[in-house]
Amino acid sequence: MEELNVKLSELKEAGKIDEFRILVDILGICLNQRNNDIYIFFDKFMKAWREYLKFDDTPSIDLKKQFGKALQIIFLFIRKTSDKDRFNKFFPIFEEFNDLIEDDNNKISIYNSFGYLLKIQQKFDPAIKFSKLSLELLNKNGDILSYPGRYTNLGSIYIEKGDYKTAEKYFLQGLEFANTNNYQFAMHEALAALGILKMKTEQINEAIGYLIKALNLLDNNPQNGNFISIVGNIAACYATIQNHKKSMEYYNKLPLEWMHKKNPYYYYSILINNSINEYVLEKYDIAETHLLKAKKYAEEKNKITILLTSLINLGILFNRKREYDKAISYFQKVISIADEKIFARLLNDCYYNLANAYMNNEQLKQAIIYFRKSQKLSNELGHTNRIISILRKLSNCYFKIDQPTKAYITIMKYIKAKEKEEESHKEKEKKKEVSYEAGRSGQYKFSEGLSLISLEMNNKIGSQIIGKSLVMDSVIKKAFLASRSSEASVLILGESGTGKDLIAKLIHYASVRHTGPFVAVNSAVFCEGLVQSALFGHKKGAFTGASYDHIGYFEEANNGTIFLDEISEMPQDIQANLLRVLENKVIKRLGDNKNRKTDFRLVSASNKDIYSLIDENKFRFDLLNRINTIEIHIPPLRERKEDIPLLIEYFVNMISNKLKKKRPVISQAAINMLCDYDYPGNVRELNNIIERLILFGDSNKINKEDIFLVNSNQSNSSVKEELNNLNLEENENKLIAEALRRTNNVQVEAAKLLGISPYALYRRLKKMNH
Repeated sequence: MEELNVKLSELKEAGKIDEFRILVDILGICLNQRNNDIYIFFDKFMKAWREYLKFDDTPSIDLKKQFGKALQIIFLFIRKTSDKDRFNKFFPIFEEFNDLIEDDNNKISIYNSFGYLLKIQQKFDPAIKFSKLSLELLNKNGDILSYPGRYTNLGSIYIEKGDYKTAEKYFLQGLEFANTNNYQFAMHEALAALGILKMKTEQINEAIGYLIKALNLLDNNPQNGNFISIVGNIAACYATIQNHKKSMEYYNKLPLEWMHKKNPYYYYSILINNSINEYVLEKYDIAETHLLKAKKYAEEKNKITILLTSLINLGILFNRKREYDKAISYFQKVISIADEKIFARLLNDCYYNLANAYMNNEQLKQAIIYFRKSQKLSNELGHTNRIISILRKLSNCYFKIDQPTKAYITIMKYIKAKEKEEESHKEKEKKKEVSYEAGRSGQYKFSEGLSLISLEMNNKIGSQIIGKSLVMDSVIKKAFLASRSSEASVLILGESGTGKDLIAKLIHYASVRHTGPFVAVNSAVFCEGLVQSALFGHKKGAFTGASYDHIGYFEEANNGTIFLDEISEMPQDIQANLLRVLENKVIKRLGDNKNRKTDFRLVSASNKDIYSLIDENKFRFDLLNRINTIEIHIPPLRERKEDIPLLIEYFVNMISNKLKKKRPVISQAAINMLCDYDYPGNVRELNNIIERLILFGDSNKINKEDIFLVNSNQSNSSVKEELNNLNLEENENKLIAEALRRTNNVQVEAAKLLGISPYALYRRLKKMNH
């Protein structure tokens, strides 16, 4: 209180401008102390703010920051107290003065609070809208270490909405964010969220795996809220799969006495959950004591959910003890209290267990009534396993009351439902996505063939990615992980010819942006005067020759991906422009004053050591930090030689089909020679070698003697003999003539064979003819 009193003293003597700063300090103190007087001081702030705007409607940047901070603090307080009424009261203030909040950190916090407060009111669409705005600003401008749950917060809204697939997408992005930034607490948040998601989808063993990993990332502090939540969920999972001893083991790790003082509601929830383990293990007296304590608390504090849950479990306990009348009385009490619209799930449990009690007590007609009630609710709730169990028990009831026709019809429904569920389970197992630990998405698979990616993805990127080496496996995993984040910039590093463009396409076509454009740009071929126009566009008349409006590559990539190949070759003045575009995703065409928003993901590539270029002041360090949120290194072919035989097989088949030639047989000696070579040009060089061998081959077999490798220690006499004549012009003319003969005078194919562009071949032919 002393700190607050000091500020109140300052406030009495403060001028108009200082008043805002001091009131914000007071709001911060109230937030930390959970002092409800915060609302009084916020009202004072708003009164002063409105009076100030009467004579100055353009407040300074500093005053706007103070206003943004005041709103940030009040909504943080409302979030901490989950006060929906206060939120609905103060939200119109935000709507009224939204345009005066300029500080991104204020916006991030406010939007984040809105997401939570709208979620608890089940207003999911606006909750998602504000959470996405918060996430977008965080990833653009926010501190990496702030908001470790930036992705899991958004995913949790989708869980509440029932959209588990989208929730999982954001949780996996949270996991990727944590991995990329080596951020332990963000990793804990993502793993815990995935565990809860798997609990919701009844994938209990997977849930336990995620939750235990999340627990292992925490300090062993039993009074930590995250520790309590994770341990409680693990215990609940073990109870679900009937491992009650393990469940009790985890419940016993909880600081129950401390929880009783700090959070009695959660304490009694845990007490009820653990009582299930106790009565299943036939510790009836202990379980009954705990359930009656929970019931008493719920009745005194008017906690309806706790009350209903304790009554249902008391009913189950006495049913197990074969005290059926007591069991039935507890279930009937639940029915008299619960509203079916609000407590459908709990009532379903009540109806089902009440039917069991009646059946055990030989009151079969009553059992049938409540089994049918439970069946109706189970259908509405989608509880397939419960329906199957009910059909089996209903059939038994009908049989016992001598209604064989109904018994037969019901047992046939049971058999059909069970078969359908088993078939559905098998189908889910087939389609089930491989877990995060395996590092693959639904499109990534190990096939028995050559490709590391699916046929569908091959078709999208225009090529297969061939290999079986661990290093290439790692590259593909990283590419699919990168694809899960549609905003994160990716830098692909690797020597020329390693396939950086294929990995860039893979990231694009495996991502949510796959329906948008993929715009590939070679930074090394820009003319210095035209690079700005090419990237950002120009307006008609912007320079001599600009006879029309031109859309630049960044605008063209809107809603898709822009791939800047050889980004290390980008002129330095353009690097500064590029940095600005990446910061706010706004471009301005050359000769135009209009700012244009564009939504793209940047993938860059370089065959040079960018870090050395930074040391030489040839590449900006701040730009590197913008483009390498995720960094992927593609190994040279010499470091994955186990892939060379697969690549040879692939290129031989592909090129033979393309040229409509019979597939040649390659001798083992030729394969060994190709595998021993180091390939300075990497996969592209191997492709060109195979293409030359097939084009120039006179037989249906490729032997060692047919191969000539640049920089190879191996050579052969026939090649040496051909090279005795070292006249460059004569040899060039012979090679061109041979290439044209082999390709039936198709110049494009001949140029490929010679390793030059069609334009270069055209110039050489023109020279030969003169």
